[in-house]
Amino acid sequence: MSNAPSTPPEQVDQRGTIPSHEFVQIAASVFERVSIGAMITDAEGRIVSVNNAFSAFTGYSAGEVIGKKPSLLQSGRQDARFYAEMWQTLRQRGHWSGIVWNRKKNGAHYAELLNISSIYSEDGHVTHYIGTFSDITYTQEYAAHLEHLAHYDSLTDLPNRVLLADRLQQAMTRVRRQSQRLAVGYLDLDNFKPINDLYGHLTGDEVLISVARRLSSCLRDSDTLARIGGDEFAILLCDLGEDGAHEATFRRLLQALEPPFHVSGQTLTVQACIGATLYPADFVSAETLLHHADIAMYAAKHQGGNGFRMYQQDMQKPTVN
Repeated sequence: MSNAPSTPPEQVDQRGTIPSHEFVQIAASVFERVSIGAMITDAEGRIVSVNNAFSAFTGYSAGEVIGKKPSLLQSGRQDARFYAEMWQTLRQRGHWSGIVWNRKKNGAHYAELLNISSIYSEDGHVTHYIGTFSDITYTQEYAAHLEHLAHYDSLTDLPNRVLLADRLQQAMTRVRRQSQRLAVGYLDLDNFKPINDLYGHLTGDEVLISVARRLSSCLRDSDTLARIGGDEFAILLCDLGEDGAHEATFRRLLQALEPPFHVSGQTLTVQACIGATLYPADFVSAETLLHHADIAMYAAKHQGGNGFRMYQQDMQKPTVN
């Protein structure tokens, strides 16, 4: 057996075999030296201590925050309900974890993975809260970037086919519940290929970006313009009345393309054809609505281009040989 002297029980911390006074010193050293931000508040939520990493992340020195509440860091990205639910969970479970967007002293927003734990007295009352956090701004921004790429066209930054399908499904549900109407349009540029062939794809891309801007300027915030192909766009018009406002909007889109485009030192003109259908008069699925609008667009092209047609049941999409 070892002859090493044993430490009296009254001097041993309950977490192990380190004497209490040494454990306090070690804990204080760890608090200051860890790379994650840390903050301690009293039971009322006033800050009583922060570590060096906290100051490095936020830009606030200890003297600037002690005595104040952590709400001074709030960015405004999360509402009062978010914080109310956070505190409710903390009181019920004694701990909470989640992602919080806060604001640094210089005004920059940052995302943190925050963990909060309650510290209790021997009689079970909360005496302090300790929060630790790590900066995950890059991870959150990268995830948001990927989410954006999944739903928006990389060239024009318009909604893509995926986001259009989601918005169309939601709009159709609202129409059925509220006895409204919506229109789906399919727009295809006439003779766009020669621009790419003569002036190159970079010039063609600039034309598409300019087309997207002009078309967007003709629509309401409640409407959607999406790019669904090379020179093909879809239009979703919501909350339509009983008049012909949808036809006026589609014709206004065609008129918006009439002025020449000045791109890459060239003066270029483009025209388009639009086909459209109305829901629930055309009571079909979201995919079929877009298909019917596509058929009507080809009918407009068959009439000579630079025109607009509403879908009719006897229309047939021409077969490509």
